[in-house]
Amino acid sequence: MITPGGRELWVDLNEVVAREHGDERTAALEELVWRADVVDAPRVTFLARRELAAAHQTDGRWDLVYPLLEQCLQEHEQRPWRFERDDEAELLEWYAWLVEAMVDFPERSLDEVHDKAADLERRFRAREYPLGDVHRAHHGIAVHVGDLAWAREAFDRQVRASDPEDPWLDVHRIDHLLALGDEEQALELAEPFLREPGVSDELTTRVRHLVLLPLTRARRWDDAAMTFRRLTRGMSGEYSRLEDHGGMAHFCALTGNPSEGTIWLGPVEELQNRKRPLATMEYAASATLLTRQLGWIDTERRLRELALDLAARFDARNGTSRCGDRVRQTLRAEQLTGFLPLYPTSRPPIPAPPQGLTDAELLDRAELHDLRCEPDEARVCLSRVGEELPEPLRARRDELTAKFFQSPETGTILRNAARTYDNHGDRRRAELTRCWIGLWVVHEGDVDGGIAAVQDAVERLYEIGEGQAWGEYWLAYVLAGQNRHDQALNAIARGKRHAHDALARGTLLALEAQLLGQPPLEAYETFVHNDVPEKALEALYLLPEDLSRTAPEHPRVAGHLSYLRALRTINAGMPELAVDDLNEAVGQAQRRNNATVEQWFHLTHANYAARRYEDAVDAGLKAVAWLDHLKTEDASWEQAADETRFLVAQCYQLLGDQPAAVREYRVLAAGDGPMAAAAFVAATALLEA
Repeated sequence: MITPGGRELWVDLNEVVAREHGDERTAALEELVWRADVVDAPRVTFLARRELAAAHQTDGRWDLVYPLLEQCLQEHEQRPWRFERDDEAELLEWYAWLVEAMVDFPERSLDEVHDKAADLERRFRAREYPLGDVHRAHHGIAVHVGDLAWAREAFDRQVRASDPEDPWLDVHRIDHLLALGDEEQALELAEPFLREPGVSDELTTRVRHLVLLPLTRARRWDDAAMTFRRLTRGMSGEYSRLEDHGGMAHFCALTGNPSEGTIWLGPVEELQNRKRPLATMEYAASATLLTRQLGWIDTERRLRELALDLAARFDARNGTSRCGDRVRQTLRAEQLTGFLPLYPTSRPPIPAPPQGLTDAELLDRAELHDLRCEPDEARVCLSRVGEELPEPLRARRDELTAKFFQSPETGTILRNAARTYDNHGDRRRAELTRCWIGLWVVHEGDVDGGIAAVQDAVERLYEIGEGQAWGEYWLAYVLAGQNRHDQALNAIARGKRHAHDALARGTLLALEAQLLGQPPLEAYETFVHNDVPEKALEALYLLPEDLSRTAPEHPRVAGHLSYLRALRTINAGMPELAVDDLNEAVGQAQRRNNATVEQWFHLTHANYAARRYEDAVDAGLKAVAWLDHLKTEDASWEQAADETRFLVAQCYQLLGDQPAAVREYRVLAAGDGPMAAAAFVAATALLEA
C-alpha cells in the first residue's frame, strides 16, 4: 500500500537514488526526507533517511549519520507497526553495524558502546530476529579493545546464530582469523575469492582488501600483484573506505612501487575533514612509509604524528596499548622486496641516490641530472639536501630550486646566487649562472639586454678558461630563440672546440642539427655511446625510421624502438603480436610518467586481440580516463574514447563480470556518442539473459 501523496515520493526517491553521489544528490535526499515526513509516508521516510545516512558516510560526515539512525530507532520504538518486516530487518542490521562502528570514535566511552550493544540485543530479541549481527558487533568491539577471548566467544556465537549458507560468513571468518593473527589459515580460506577474476562482487572485494597485505607478507608475489590489480579495477570510480586506500598505499611501499602508490595518497590533504578517527589513524599509519620513500618529508612527519596522536587517544579510552602497538608496528615497516612488477608494463622505478652522500655530492648530482634532462632524479637529490647549509651550498640549492619551480622571484634568486659564488671565488659557476640570468631577462621581455648578459658571461668564461662549451651553448640557445641562426651556429662551432665531455658535445650537436634542419644522428650516437638516455631519446624522436643507427643498450631508448616496431606490426594487421613490444614501450615511458594516450589505446586493443582480457581492462581504464578528458576539448577523440570503453565492457563480459560490463555499457548508452546504440543493445541483452 502506498501512502496517499506518496506515489510521487516513490518516483522521486528512485530517481534520486539512481544518481551518482554528489552534493546535489545529498541535497535532494535531504529534501525527500523532509517531504516524506510532512506527508507522513513512513516507508519513504525511512528509506530516504537510510540513503541520506549512506551519502553522509561516503562524505565522511559521521556527525550526521548517527542522528539519522536515532530518529529511525525512535520511530521504530514508538510505532513499530509502521515498519514493514524487510525495513525493520534492515534498520536493525544498520543499527548493529553502527554500534560496532562506535568504537571508531575515541570520544565515545566504552560504557556508552556497551550500553548501545545491550540495547541492540534487546531490540533483536524483542522482534525475534537471529542474533548473528549482534554477535558480529560484539566481535568487532572485542577485537578493537584487544580482548581476543571475548572475540572468540562472540564469533562462535555468531556462527551458531547465522544461516550456514550466508555468503558473508566466510568473509567474517577470514576477518576473525586475521584478528587472531592466523594469516596462513586466513589465506587458505580466501583461495576461492582470489581465483575469481570479477571485480564487482562486494564480498570478494572485501576479502581482497583483508588479505592483500597478508599475501605480501607471505611473499606470494603473483597472488599479491593480481589482488592489487583487481582491487584497483574494482575501486575505479567507486567510493572506498579510507583505510582501504591506506592499505593500497602501504602495499605499494612494501613492494617497491612508490610511483604507483601516489594515486592512493589523494586523501592526505583532506584527512582532517574525515570524521571517523579510526580510519584516519589507520590511513595515516599505512601511508607514512610511502611518503618517506617519495621524499615527502613534511607529509611523512604530519602523518606519523597524526597516527600516533589518534592511537594515544584510543588507548586512553580503551585502557590498553593495542592501537598504539599496531600503529608503531606499521610505522616501523620496511620494504619487503626491491621491486614487484604489478602489471605487464611495470618496470623498476628510477634508482634513488645512495644513502650517505654529503650535501655537496647531492647538489653535484642534481646539477648533472639537470643537464642530462633527468628532472626526476634531480629533484630527488635536491629533496635530500639538508636545511642548514654553508652559504655557497645554500646558493646552489636555491638556484636549482628557482630553476625547477620558476616564479617571479627566480631572477632575484639567480642574481643572489651569482654574487655568492663570486664572493667565494667560484667564478665558473657565477658566470654560468649569469648565462641563465640572461635567458631569464629575455623571458621577461628584454631581448637585447638578455643576449648581452649572456655574451658578457661567455667572455668572462673564456677569461677564466672554464665552462666555455656550456656558455656557448646557452648563448646559441638564446640566439636561436630569436631566429638569429647564423650567430647561434657560430656560437655552437666555438663551443664544440671546447666541449671536452660527451654531454656538452652531444647537446651542442643536437642544437646544431635542429638549426640546420638535419637529423641529429651524430648527437644521437654521442648520447648512446656515452649512456645519456634521455637526451638520446630526444634525438631519436627526430631521426627517420629508416636511418641506420647504433642499437641502444639503454632500455629507455630501446623502449621507443619497441614502440615503432609495434606500430609496424599493428599496421600489418597483427595487433596480437605487438603486445610484448607495447608493454616494453609503455613500461619505459611510464618510468618518467610520459606514456601517451596513443600508447595506452594501442595496448588495450592489442591485449584484446591477444585475448589477454584482464590486461586489456587495466590498460583500457587508463586509456578511457584520458580519452574522455580529451574528447571534452576536441570532438575528434570521441570515436577512440567510446570504442575503447566498449572494448573494456566486452572484456568484463568475457571475464564473467556482468555488473562491471553493464556499468560500462550504460555510460556509453547514456550519451550520444558513436557507440551509444550498440552499448544499449549489449546492456539490454546482458540484463535480460
